Amino acid sequence: MSLESRDEFLAGVRSLYERWGTNKYDEQVSQIEHAVQCAQHARD
Repeated sequence: MSLESRDEFLAGVRSLYERWGTNKYDEQVSQIEHAVQCAQHARD
């Protein structure tokens, strides 16, 4: 993947979270909170 393609891809992902990140994943957790939890579990 070229640097430009990667940057475009990441910009698209960022755009999705900016638009939908505050929506609820479930009753207590937002989409962005869920993504952070997943990242923390993957790191651990």
